[in-house]
Amino acid sequence: MSRILLDTNVLISAYGFGGRPRALLDAVIDGKHQLVTSPALLA
Repeated sequence: MSRILLDTNVLISAYGFGGRPRALLDAVIDGKHQLVTSPALLA
């Protein structure tokens, strides 16, 4: 399982347009990858 960080643009593209961003988000939801973030991004 790899850890990945998705920025806002990728998440919006996944929900709005599909394609590769959606496939990546689906893989995260299915547990194939671990979604991570950092305190700096949350601030």
